[in-house]
Amino acid sequence: MFLFEIQTAETKDLEIRDANQFRKRVIFTAKVIEELKKRFRNEYLGQLIQLQKQHPQSSNICEGDIVLIGDDWKKRLQWLV
Repeated sequence: MFLFEIQTAETKDLEIRDANQFRKRVIFTAKVIEELKKRFRNEYLGQLIQLQKQHPQSSNICEGDIVLIGDDWKKRLQWLV
């Protein structure tokens, strides 16, 4: 059932038929992604920094607390928990 060969290589529901339109769409998508990244950095991360200044966290660590040990030279996936 799953091993049938595909008879045609065309896609009937493809909206972008022209290579020029495809390039324009790729450029537009890249611009939208960059704008979203900039907006995220400016708005969301800016709010996090402000909230941190308003409510400083205490450094009182108690037994049973979960602590992340960060290392600037390693990726977060390699941090110890």
